[in-house]
Amino acid sequence: MTSSDNDIGLKSVHLTIDALELLSREQRDIGISEMANLLGTTKGTVFRHMQTLLARGYVTQSESSHRYRLGPQAACLGQSAIDHTDIVERARPHLSALREATGETVALSLVDQQGVVILSKVMGKSPLEIGVRVGSRLALHSSAQGKIALAFGPSLLLAQYERQDLASFTPHTIETTSELKAALERIRQTGIAEAPNEYMLGVNAIAAPIRDRSGALVATVAVVGSIQNVDARTKPEMIEAIVATAQKISTDLGYVGNV
Repeated sequence: MTSSDNDIGLKSVHLTIDALELLSREQRDIGISEMANLLGTTKGTVFRHMQTLLARGYVTQSESSHRYRLGPQAACLGQSAIDHTDIVERARPHLSALREATGETVALSLVDQQGVVILSKVMGKSPLEIGVRVGSRLALHSSAQGKIALAFGPSLLLAQYERQDLASFTPHTIETTSELKAALERIRQTGIAEAPNEYMLGVNAIAAPIRDRSGALVATVAVVGSIQNVDARTKPEMIEAIVATAQKISTDLGYVGNV
């Protein structure tokens, strides 16, 4: 690819964004001619971009006037950004409180159609950082957060995962679909998940679900630490604190009911 090709591609991206921002700013239906004039380009160029955006659902077109406005996909994209920011902002004080209560690292993770990604963390009192990096995606069958996603998240996520080979990270990693299904059933009954030694020897996490106003799973909150310090069998007070934190964040997001 030549530098000229790169320049053309960048201009196309900029024009697409400019068109979407124009429709957002004007808050009215706009035709091709007016849009071309406002954007300083040709009608043919604008038309081609609008057809792509129309096909992807980012704009809609009036049947009577043939003018364009923002479409449902643009609304979904904007709402997704707001929701994700909202989760982090609303969760922050609760994450800090959980860290103070447990002394361990606390992680907030987003659940989406692709799996689980860490959105935010509060480091524990130990100077040792244990495998929690903001922006990283987690293996679903070998992480507490991932198991929450499989147990309570989109059914498509579990269906896709059941068709995959389960990677083995340690001798304790779940390796068969039957084992995974049994684990998920226990999680649905208890409302919490853990993964002792399953991704990294000597490390465990305990996680609980976070729900939005519709009741859908949107995130998880987890305490992560050494196997000695984070143990669901011997730390009932830690489980209570994690579930209470998930409940508070869910309530702040508009959820009514027990997580």
